[in-house]
Amino acid sequence: MAFEKISERVRQLIQENDQRAAADLLMQAFRDKNLQLFNIALVQQANIKKLADQSAAGILSPDEINREQAKTNAALLHLSDEHARLYERAASAKSTGLPRWVLLAGGALVLVLVGWLMKNALGRPDYPKTFDVEVILHDKAGENISIGEGEVNLRLGEVELQSRLPLDASGKATFKDLSEKFRGDSVRLLYFPPKARRFNIINQSAAILSGQRQSIRFALEFLPDTTVYEGGLRDSKGRAISEAQITIDGTLHATSDAKGYFKLAIPKANGASAYFEIEKNGKRLLKQDVTISSGYHEISIQ
Repeated sequence: MAFEKISERVRQLIQENDQRAAADLLMQAFRDKNLQLFNIALVQQANIKKLADQSAAGILSPDEINREQAKTNAALLHLSDEHARLYERAASAKSTGLPRWVLLAGGALVLVLVGWLMKNALGRPDYPKTFDVEVILHDKAGENISIGEGEVNLRLGEVELQSRLPLDASGKATFKDLSEKFRGDSVRLLYFPPKARRFNIINQSAAILSGQRQSIRFALEFLPDTTVYEGGLRDSKGRAISEAQITIDGTLHATSDAKGYFKLAIPKANGASAYFEIEKNGKRLLKQDVTISSGYHEISIQ
């Protein structure tokens, strides 16, 4: 593509919301011509990939995504302007015979600007070839309530690591010697409790791998198990007991219908014990612990 068309094409791609193509075009334009600006375009390309991963993982809100896209657009537009200044306008100035001192002054200004960009956009430590990630798992009620049972794994970008690690008593596990290729990837926790339990991971302290050793805290919320218990009340002669009040564990209430039927969702697992109290017209019919399970159960009242 001709030099004079590049800045216009970049602006068009940004208007079409194709930031990745704009960054690729700028990298091609600066490759072998301006290493500093090429590196800045490379950084923007990496930022676009990170944002896409975060968006796919649902880590950022729509407002946060819009803010990050606006920052990237501003950086790409600046690089487009730099290309126009260095190559497109410089070529035009040469053809129109501008004084040499004008060209020199413009070049000095560009060098100052590139130095500022290198310091602020590219100033970062050297990254190691491998790095460790420490996982710290705690209850949503507070970081001091560690979850020290079960196993964990990580999904880095679209890659799930091959091995699970057990959590120690303090809720920690360390994944060692992760490849530098994962730097900048999104990170998601996979948790495997020691027994079947429902849970939500409601927060994490970092969404992106830094490429250096880091600790990431994950807050986890256990969800109560629920057993849908259906019952049919019968007297000693097998007749339905209607209009009876059923109370379970002192908090759940139901009333039997004309066929003696009732149904309650009990926030306990199958096989757990629940305390049943059944009354009718002020008379206590039943008061005992019952082992609950899903499905229909006939309860005989003597």
